[in-house]
Order: sequence, then C-alpha cells, then structure tokens
Amino acid sequence: MKTQIVKAGWPWLGVFHPALPLALWGPIAVACIVWGVVSHSLDLAMTSAIGAAALLVWSLVEYLVHRFLLHPPGRVERLSRWAQFAHGVHHDAQDEPIHTLVPPVNAAFILLPFLALFFWLVPVRAFAVFVGFFLAGYLAYEYVHYAMHHRDPQSRLGKYVRRHHLTHHAHGRAGNFGVSTPLWDWMLGTRLRS
Repeated sequence: MKTQIVKAGWPWLGVFHPALPLALWGPIAVACIVWGVVSHSLDLAMTSAIGAAALLVWSLVEYLVHRFLLHPPGRVERLSRWAQFAHGVHHDAQDEPIHTLVPPVNAAFILLPFLALFFWLVPVRAFAVFVGFFLAGYLAYEYVHYAMHHRDPQSRLGKYVRRHHLTHHAHGRAGNFGVSTPLWDWMLGTRLRS
C-alpha cells in the first residue's frame, strides 16, 4: 500500500506525512521517560505505575475531548462551528487520509494546556515519565485511529475496536467517543452496540 502525504484539515497548516506525528512526538516521549527514570532513579515498578496512570489519564482525555469539544452540545453555537471546522470534516469524509490524523500544530494546541495542568497536579518526581507516557498514549490514539480507517484489522481485538469506532461514525453524537479504547464509553454509559 502506498503511503499518502496528508493535507491538514486546517488549510493553513499545509501538508504532512503520516509519519510526522511519530517523528515529532515519539522522541519527546522517549526522552521524557528516560530523563525521568534516570534523574529520579525510578525503578521498574514505579515507572510502570506512573506509565499506567498516564495512559489511563490519556484515554480519559481522549474521550472527554472527543465527546465534549469535538461533538459539543448543540446549545454552544461557536464551539459547534469550531468542532465542525476541526472535526466535522472527518465525519463528512472519514476515509480520506487528509482528515484522519491530527496535524502536529493542532495537537500541540490541545496537548499543551493538559501538560501545564499536569505540571501542577503530578508530583515532580513522576512528571517527566507521566508526560512521556501521556504522549505515547496520544501517539497510540493517532495510529489506532488511522488504522481504523485505512487498514483491515486481522485480530478479534482490532476488529472490535474498528467496529466500535465506525459505529460512532454511523451515529455521530450518540456515543462511542473512545477511539483507542471503549473503556470510558462502557464506564460512562455512552457505548453503542454495533
């Protein structure tokens, strides 16, 4: 399969290759994890616990952003217009690579406020590792989402996650807001049966 160059959903951001999110955020994630482990002498158990917490937080952030920012309640008109501009085009043309990945600049606008929040909430000793795993969760989301639209999963889990996400596309604001995991849809009652 030929790799396609992806044009950003927001025209002023130009064109980028699907490997760009990994090339940009991957080294930052690894550097954060390594620096945090080395500088604070974290053992494997502590690193794993911080990583698991960060991935769980990422999955909740993914769910909340998708549910409330990208599919806002209809009463918030400005936010609804922005959501249509930023995400509605993905629903309108869901199988076009141009609308499947988040342009890195857009991702930075979404990620940076969360990183600032974590600076205040996460203990200093855990902060760098937490940020690294949070970014790893973001990258997993990006490529799981890309795969849901452009690959045919072979495993039962892959087929289930794909069906979960495509059911969201079929029903829009009704549910299945988790992309890389259905966990929060199950826990918060927004799971749709496919």
